[in-house]
Amino acid sequence: MKTTAKLVLGIATLIPLAYIVAVIWRINDPASFKWLLGAAKAVVALTFGLWAYYLIDVVRNKRVPREKRSLWAALILVANIVAEPVYFWLYVWPESLER
Repeated sequence: MKTTAKLVLGIATLIPLAYIVAVIWRINDPASFKWLLGAAKAVVALTFGLWAYYLIDVVRNKRVPREKRSLWAALILVANIVAEPVYFWLYVWPESLER
């Protein structure tokens, strides 16, 4: 994967986490909260898309050791907003070992 595509994926991976922080931070401001509530559909769609991408990548990525693939799949299924940025940093961003 090219560096530009990795950057776009990395930023997209951080959007759901940033959204959760924004909701918690602005929950008492009705104007901001209304806008955040409207953006929820896009964030949910992005989250499902990332979920599918990372589950497929766990299976196909040769950087992920075989014995850890099921662990990463479970983490992405259960704790995706936290696990996906960690997975990205460990297994997608590094340049070594071509797929």
